[in-house]
Amino acid sequence: MTSSRSALVVIVLGALTAALPSQAETPVAVTPPAASPDAGDLAQGEAALKRGDDAEALHFFTLASAAGNGEAENDLGVLYEAGRGVPRDDAQALHWYLLGAQHGNAWAQLNMGWHYNNGNGVPKDDAEALRWYRLAAAQGNPFAEQNIGAFYANGQVVPRDYAEAIRWYRLAAAQGNPGSQTNLGSIYFYGHGVTQDYREAMRWFRMATDQADHWANYPEPAVRRNIAVAQYHIGLMYASGLGVPQDDAQAHSWMTKAAQQNISEATAWLAAHPAP
Repeated sequence: MTSSRSALVVIVLGALTAALPSQAETPVAVTPPAASPDAGDLAQGEAALKRGDDAEALHFFTLASAAGNGEAENDLGVLYEAGRGVPRDDAQALHWYLLGAQHGNAWAQLNMGWHYNNGNGVPKDDAEALRWYRLAAAQGNPFAEQNIGAFYANGQVVPRDYAEAIRWYRLAAAQGNPGSQTNLGSIYFYGHGVTQDYREAMRWFRMATDQADHWANYPEPAVRRNIAVAQYHIGLMYASGLGVPQDDAQAHSWMTKAAQQNISEATAWLAAHPAP
């Protein structure tokens, strides 16, 4: 998932339907809005953010938000939630997320959904979370699509429906969302609502792990954990010859990668299976 410029967004839910739950994920890029009179302020705010000048970023995001720029409002919410350039203030963060969401920014809608989903600053309300996720997904936001898939996979608010979960995961996975790719791999690995298919599981797990280098230096560890969950499953498949020829060396290689990302099951497997 790429963009000509990046902006801050806060963590979102990423539920996994397998034995190892994936963690909250942090999206990395925002599609630039159409040019508007406040676009210059927004761009200067983002440039300041990249330089690590949070105070200047706050200044320019505030200017852009005065014109109702939803992306700037979302970014102000993140600054307040993270305590960057301002004292941490969850109430102010929610204020700005709500304004951004009302102005149609998909990332702000996503963040509103996350807060209701987790009861963070508002009463926990999964139905309200799903409403916000659907608004963001209507704009093609892959993390919202992933979260809706998780609702269907887990029977959360809506009846459990793996076919619908797969549909949403596929939409997100097509945009390079590694959590959804891992979730699809898990669905086929465990046979949740589908015929168990190890080759198809491997295909999706490899899509996720092929992005490891892209995410390697990203500061949010939960993104890397989702990829590590896929690495762990690939290790299991090589260890047991599931969908691939049995290969102890490959199993150890993949388990080592997963263990380096603190997947405890991978660490335990390595301790029980000395290197060949």
